[in-house]
Amino acid sequence: MNTGKKISLIITAAFFGFTSCKNNSEKDTMAAEVPGIQLKYMDTTVSPQTDFYDYVNGNWMKMTEIPAEESTWGGFGILRKQTRDDVLAILDSAQQNKTYAAGTDQAKALDIFEAQLDTVARNNAGLKPLQSAFDALDGVKNLTDLQSVLAKNPAVQAPFYSF
Repeated sequence: MNTGKKISLIITAAFFGFTSCKNNSEKDTMAAEVPGIQLKYMDTTVSPQTDFYDYVNGNWMKMTEIPAEESTWGGFGILRKQTRDDVLAILDSAQQNKTYAAGTDQAKALDIFEAQLDTVARNNAGLKPLQSAFDALDGVKNLTDLQSVLAKNPAVQAPFYSF
């Protein structure tokens, strides 16, 4: 290898080496501000040897009110409620502004939201939107037919593949 190629290779390696060592202080600061364990929820008046559950969760249980409509409440329930509230706020805002071009994902989401709110149209439609699924299921005579219907008809798939 000639000297020019060696120098180019060394400079390229040095360039990538130095640029990959960039300091992510802003990212590190954000991570440090959000602890994985919320110490304020721990009840340090309880001995962890006596009752570890109360030691870890005691203050959270004292400070948290379980909503009347919930049978259990915890981090995932709080996250689910917050996500639901955030999505509803976004959809309400979009419904009032209506700034999305037709055919965009945002417009489609808004269309679905508004269709769900239009109970008069839903009641008038009755079961007609599901008729193709009913017809497909009526045609099932054996396991092979069922497999074909499940594979090809999205209206029938929903209960079986809801993930």
